[in-house]
Amino acid sequence: MTFTASLSLFFAALLMSALAAAVAGQGGRTFYALEGVMLCGGLAGVLLSHEPAWVSLLAAGGAGMGAALLWGLPFLRRRQGQALAGIAFNGFAAAGAMIAAQVIGGVSYTRKGYWLEIYGENVTVFLPVALGALLTVWLLVHHSRFGLRLRLCGQSAAPERMGVRVRWTGILCLAFSGLLGGVGGLSALLSLGGGWRMAWGSGGMGYAALALAFAGKNGPFRVFGLVLLLTLLYGGAAWIGAPESALTALPILAAVILLAMAGRKRPADERMEA
Repeated sequence: MTFTASLSLFFAALLMSALAAAVAGQGGRTFYALEGVMLCGGLAGVLLSHEPAWVSLLAAGGAGMGAALLWGLPFLRRRQGQALAGIAFNGFAAAGAMIAAQVIGGVSYTRKGYWLEIYGENVTVFLPVALGALLTVWLLVHHSRFGLRLRLCGQSAAPERMGVRVRWTGILCLAFSGLLGGVGGLSALLSLGGGWRMAWGSGGMGYAALALAFAGKNGPFRVFGLVLLLTLLYGGAAWIGAPESALTALPILAAVILLAMAGRKRPADERMEA
């Protein structure tokens, strides 16, 4: 896999995952279970990677939707406990994936069928999918009636008084976020060099995506800019020959730095609001 192809795969995986967190955030939810959702979707996708690409994409998206609904349905009306449930879900997803891989005798996948040739360069098919997801999220959230209802659920304490069907809006939000997270998880697993290391899951990309969405205030194009910046840093580190362990740890390190910066800004913001 060429350097350009590897970079486009990393960018697509991170962008789709961050968009999943951003959509959930627009609805007033923090997608704590994103890492587990990505792992469920990615595992379903790689198991069918020997089939046509659209089959594995559908499998990844469907598994991601199911995982997101499994985590989020109990918290449609209340938010208490969803962080703890998300952490537990991520752990169970990682353990379940490892057990499933052992039961079936290991997980092998192929990257064939996931590439397009553009001007002589191999580019992953996930790149146009991710850019299409960016445009779809922007139109859906900011230029549709569903997006208006979604933002009302995230910003208003009593959206029912405004005629919003909170339960169905929350279900659709979780399903769409899970769809993006599942496909992003498949792209993340394929981007891991040398095969899928089950102990690493999706390489911490779910946590990085959650931090990017938080730092970008769930705005689709702000999130896109942060993802592009992190991808350039990743590409620069790979270009200068950084060790593979450092590249693997980069998403988690970025998540820690972004959350620390956001945490330092929050007290000042609260004083201004007061």
